[in-house]
Amino acid sequence: KLWVGTRQGILYQKKTSLFVKSYRYPVDPPDNVVPGFVDAYRYKNKLYLARYSRYNGLVIIDTATMQVEKPILFYGTDNFWNEVFTIEMYHPDTLWLGTNGGTLWFDTKTYHYGKVLDEKKYDKSYFDCAYQNSVDKYGNAWFCFSLDAIAGYYNVSKREFRFFTPLTIPALPFERVKNV
Repeated sequence: KLWVGTRQGILYQKKTSLFVKSYRYPVDPPDNVVPGFVDAYRYKNKLYLARYSRYNGLVIIDTATMQVEKPILFYGTDNFWNEVFTIEMYHPDTLWLGTNGGTLWFDTKTYHYGKVLDEKKYDKSYFDCAYQNSVDKYGNAWFCFSLDAIAGYYNVSKREFRFFTPLTIPALPFERVKNV
């Protein structure tokens, strides 16, 4: 601290609080994932943290205490469904999670989850679409399968998907799409 003697008395420096407060959240098992947490979404009194991890896909934090409320594992451990890249919310109380295994829905009230795309209705290659973005002015949330020739959008109000590949009309003019 800095202390200064003046005619009115001794003045001293008050330490101010840091602008950013940091928290550490060790996970179990400790899988030493290099990127750590890659996305976050705050909804009501919870903070949902995405991890690019084969063992800990989603961590839920109580914002009042900043303590871990619950880690969520999707379809067990050591799989692509736990490698979560993105978190978006297109419908109340339901998060959409872009993962290396495909897009998942996650109910914030019950903690139930499942695959967004129906395996009977869509081609299996569409299940790896992992990146969602915010909704555009037409009500479409765009996504792609990273480094493959599949992109598309989900129309939020109609709850419909549209996919583009080199074989669709109109055709996707790229062989590898990294992000939309």
